[in-house]
Amino acid sequence: MRLFRKKQPEKLDIPQPEEIKEPKKRSGYLDFYKKLHGKVSKEYTEQDKTALLQKLFPRSIDNMVAIDTKTGKRVAMDGIYKPATYENDLPLFMIPFFSHSFIGWQACALLTQNAYIRKACEIPARDAIAVDYKLHYADADDNDPNTDKEEEEQVLQDLKMLSDRKMKIKNICRDANIFKKTYGQILVVPTFNVDVDMSEPFDIKKIKKGTYTGMQIIQPFWVTYQMGVEQLNRPDRAGFYEPEYYTIPNRAKIHKSWIIKLVNGVCPDILKPVYYYGGIPLTQMIYERVYCAEKVANEAPKLALTKRLLTIDGDVYNLTANSDSAYETLQTVASIRDNFGFMVKEKDTAVNQIDTSLTDFDALIMTQFQLVAAIAEMPVTKLMKTQLKGLANSGDYEMKDYAQNLKEIQESDFNRILLWHYQLLSMSEKGKDLNIDIVWDEIDTPTALEQAQIESQQAQTDATYVGSGIIDATEVRTMLRSNDDSRFHNLSEEMPDDLAGMEEEEETSNIEEKKQTEDSADEYWAITDEDIEEALDESEIEDDNPQYAYMFDMVADK
Repeated sequence: MRLFRKKQPEKLDIPQPEEIKEPKKRSGYLDFYKKLHGKVSKEYTEQDKTALLQKLFPRSIDNMVAIDTKTGKRVAMDGIYKPATYENDLPLFMIPFFSHSFIGWQACALLTQNAYIRKACEIPARDAIAVDYKLHYADADDNDPNTDKEEEEQVLQDLKMLSDRKMKIKNICRDANIFKKTYGQILVVPTFNVDVDMSEPFDIKKIKKGTYTGMQIIQPFWVTYQMGVEQLNRPDRAGFYEPEYYTIPNRAKIHKSWIIKLVNGVCPDILKPVYYYGGIPLTQMIYERVYCAEKVANEAPKLALTKRLLTIDGDVYNLTANSDSAYETLQTVASIRDNFGFMVKEKDTAVNQIDTSLTDFDALIMTQFQLVAAIAEMPVTKLMKTQLKGLANSGDYEMKDYAQNLKEIQESDFNRILLWHYQLLSMSEKGKDLNIDIVWDEIDTPTALEQAQIESQQAQTDATYVGSGIIDATEVRTMLRSNDDSRFHNLSEEMPDDLAGMEEEEETSNIEEKKQTEDSADEYWAITDEDIEEALDESEIEDDNPQYAYMFDMVADK
């Protein structure tokens, strides 16, 4: 059977045309992760790609329109608490203010751990108490007729020395103002070495000799309040909505007349129960602004490290599909590049760097802290310990405004504590109630150069007055002696003999000159018309004769 099989023709080896292959698409720089983690699935539809992109990029304006299902009106997307309609956005504006309320004693204390909040509470009090004060008798009738002036001044000096060194009254004033700003209120009560009934209204006769020992600060969270009928039902009476009694642990109630209560600002009656009949704490008013200022300041190191933005061409769809792998690749690239190493890229891949300008970023930070300083009522140079920028800005207005604030602290807070302290101290130490007044030194003290210029101008003014006869040297000497800040306050009361002799000689010389002037005037007015005619007829008299020159001058004037 095989013999009769038809012989198959031999196959010709005809060369086939080469298959045209499409060029392989080059991977972008961001597609390197495919070689490490496998290929990305190509089964994504256009809808899937769109959904992936929406997760990365912000929505369009059409997606931000919301419809209230009840009213059918469009509302803002940021109406978290209560949607604000476009027609009336007042509720959205008022929501932040309605959310502010008393944050509590503990929160106020914790906020003072922040450096800027602590400085805002402490610096004005420290600057105000750094200025010394002097004691004076308020009325001349308070002076004891049996003692001289020096003994009375010595009494005041002894009381002040006892207050400053032993009782630390200046520290009490300073801390009271600090805690007033911290909690919105603070209580200052007297202390005695014997039991004193403070449940009754204050009576100075209850203070026995040698019993008063100083002042004590009581923070408000140790106190409970008691109201009387008039304090709750009589708005027309003084002390309405103010506690009549204060109760502290392990002690009977204290009448309000025994307590100095300092309140930070004026609180409306409707809010007094919320703030426990005190004021609004500075810590509560300032903490939000301090947070914003520090948040802006914390952006500075972040911007310094991320100011250079690197952009590289890549496939966004692959990036979204396998973001974890892409993130690892980017981390590797960043570590190599930021370590002053080499950066590898594809030949046709574009790499660009965008630098963020940090110009005037320090001004942005300072603007935020200026808002903090405005709430604290102090210059930003005091808060930040920096100098003002700009040639035209000398800081005079800020320091004058700050000086007024310090003066208000001295008069409204410190004087209340000091006047009552010295009333109790004088009764305890001297056995009588001395009407003592507090006089504070100047807040803005001049420098050594400014003081020298002031003294020079005063000396010129005194010399002018003495030369014109308005005052004499003795009165100038008395003024220099009476000024405690003068360099000459230790001068003796009586003028030395040599200076007194010089003064007498000068006075005698002035008297002689005055007499000569009066004689010349009498001689002038004694000339008659006959004397004038006779003088004109005397032709033999020469004009240049000094004996008659004086007469010719008087004739010409007359």
